[in-house]
Amino acid sequence: MDKKKEWLKAINYGKYLAFILATVLVVIFQFTANSVLVKLALVAYVAAFSMTFTALVIHACEIYNAGKEVKKENATPAKPEQFDQGTVIVEQGELKGEMAEVVNVKHEQIWTVVGAVASGLFAIFTFVVLVLL
Repeated sequence: MDKKKEWLKAINYGKYLAFILATVLVVIFQFTANSVLVKLALVAYVAAFSMTFTALVIHACEIYNAGKEVKKENATPAKPEQFDQGTVIVEQGELKGEMAEVVNVKHEQIWTVVGAVASGLFAIFTFVVLVLL
């Protein structure tokens, strides 16, 4: 579990760095008009969108597994509206004593899939533009 969290953290830092690098390259291009900078920026954008897609797919798998676990245990899911802060301290299981965020699983599933599809399409489109340059 810890290795997955470390990989996910690295992917998230990587995507932000790639977005920042790409944006800086585009800004520099505005002043230098060097076409190599645009190609490097597109490479960075492809990498950033690909990492975003990967992170969202991992998140979607975790959310769907959590939903399956709730159904398997015949548990009643908590609703975020029931908690003032949106967090709760877990009293049982492997996360006992830790603070956990309470989310609407269905809502989270839908938006994670939408985000993954959108970032995947952006990555493909950006790659196609890069190839055409």
